[in-house]
Amino acid sequence: MKKIVSAVTLASLLAGAAFADISFSYTGKNYFDSGANSGNGLGYDGDSRKDCIALSINQDNYGATLDVDVRTPIGDDRNPDTVNSKGETVTSTNSGMTIDEYYGWMTFKAISTTFTAGVWNSRYVNRVTTDKRGVNFDDQDFELFKPGVINVKNYRNDNTNGAGKYNVAFDSDNLTMGALAMVAAYTNTALPGTLMVKLGLVDVTGKAADNTNGVLSAAKLSPEGAWQDNTNVLDPASKVLAGFVGEVAYRQENLFAVNLAVRSYEVHTASVGLFFSPLMVDKLEATAGVTLGFNGAGYTASSWNADGTTQKKGRQQIYQEQGTLGFEWAVDLRARYAFSDRLSVTTMHNFSSYITDLATDATWANKNTDLTKWEGNDFAMWNQFNITYDFAENLTAGFTVQHLATDLDQAYTQHNHLWIAPNLQIKCNDNAKFTIVTRAHFQNMGEADDDGKSVTPPCNQGYDHSDSHSHYRFAFTVPVIFSFNY
Repeated sequence: MKKIVSAVTLASLLAGAAFADISFSYTGKNYFDSGANSGNGLGYDGDSRKDCIALSINQDNYGATLDVDVRTPIGDDRNPDTVNSKGETVTSTNSGMTIDEYYGWMTFKAISTTFTAGVWNSRYVNRVTTDKRGVNFDDQDFELFKPGVINVKNYRNDNTNGAGKYNVAFDSDNLTMGALAMVAAYTNTALPGTLMVKLGLVDVTGKAADNTNGVLSAAKLSPEGAWQDNTNVLDPASKVLAGFVGEVAYRQENLFAVNLAVRSYEVHTASVGLFFSPLMVDKLEATAGVTLGFNGAGYTASSWNADGTTQKKGRQQIYQEQGTLGFEWAVDLRARYAFSDRLSVTTMHNFSSYITDLATDATWANKNTDLTKWEGNDFAMWNQFNITYDFAENLTAGFTVQHLATDLDQAYTQHNHLWIAPNLQIKCNDNAKFTIVTRAHFQNMGEADDDGKSVTPPCNQGYDHSDSHSHYRFAFTVPVIFSFNY
C-alpha cells in the first residue's frame, strides 16, 4: 500500500506542478502558561511550540497534499542539560520535523469516482465549526471533542483498569483516523440530490499508541498499544491486515443532509455514526447525531511462540468466543445561528456512555483462561457555548465556554472541568491572520473523596505539579497563533 501511496502522490506532484493550483499555509503556535513557570506567573512554554506547514497541488482531476509539523522545544538532544521555562533539566525527545499528513487523490470522471491514498483524516460530517473563521485554534479552545463517544481518559482521576482508554467510537465521523489508507468515493448527481458512497481499507498492522490529549494521531491508531499482533493472535481467523471503513451520504439542497459512517478496524470491533443536518432554515447550521460502538475483543498479558511457549510478558490482543461485548454510545447536537452578518452563536452538546473497566476471569498465567472482559460503562456530558462578533472587517472577537463532567453515574460526580476562552482575531491582510486566546481552565471543581482526603489529579494541561495533592486546580494559558495562507 505504501508504494501505491507514493506513486499516486508523486505522480500528482510532478504532472500537476506546472499547471495546477498551488496552495501553501503556515501556522505558528506559541504558548504562555501558568504551569511553565512553577506557578509564579506566566512563562513561555517552549516545549509546546509547534509550527505547521502544508503544501497542496490540485488539478481538475488530481492533486496531492503534504502537511508537516515542526516542533522546536527548548530541550536539545545535543545539550541535554538545557533548562526549560519550568526550571527543569530536560532532554528533547520530540524536536524536529514530522509528517502529519500526506495523500494524493485522483478522479475518474467516467465512473464518477475519486480515489484517495495516503495518511490523512477523512471527515465529511458538518461539525459546525464556521466560527473558527479559518484561524487554527487549538481544539480545546473551540471544539474540545469531535462527534462520537467522548474520550475522557485525560480528564479523569481514576486511571486504573485502563479507565477511558478503550473507546472505539470516538471521533466517529473520521474514517481513517490519520492512518495509512486507501478510499474510493463514488458520487451520483443525477438524483434529485447528491449521493456519495465511500469504501476504504485502513492499515491496521501493529500501530503504536499516541496518548497525547487522548486522541489518535497519524499512523498511531490503537488506544491499547496495537490493533493486533499478527504473530501472536491465538485465533488465526482473527488475523487481519486492513480495517474496513464505509460511508454513505445524501444531500438534498435546502432540505436536509444525512450521513452514515462505519468503521471496523479489527475483528469484533466496530463504530457506527448516523448524522442529520437540516438545511431548510436560513442562517442556521445544525447537526444531530447518534454513535454506537461495539468492542468484542479480549486481552491477555502473555504472548506465545508457535510451539506454545511464552515469548514475553505484556498485553496482547486476542479474540475468543467467551469474550463479552463492550457497548458504548453517544448523542451529539450542534447548532450555529447567525443573528446578523456580524453576530453569531454556536452551541455543541454531547452525552456519552463510554467503556471503562476490564474484569479478569483468571490470573495472568494460563493462556487458555487468561482473558479479560468488558465490565462497565460510565457517563460523560460536554457542553459548549460560543459567541462571535465582527467589530470590523479585520477584527473579530470570540468568547467560548466549555464544561465537561465525567463519571455521572456516581452519586456525586468528581470530575468537573470548565474552560473559558475569550479570543481576538486580527486579519492583517487577505492571507495572514493573528490570534490571541486567553484560556482559563478550572479542573476538579468541588472534588473530594468520601473521607475528605486528597487524591492526585492527572498530570496534563500544563499544570504546576509542585502541589500534587490538591483537588481543585486552575491553569491559565495564552496561545498566540499566527497563520498564513496563500
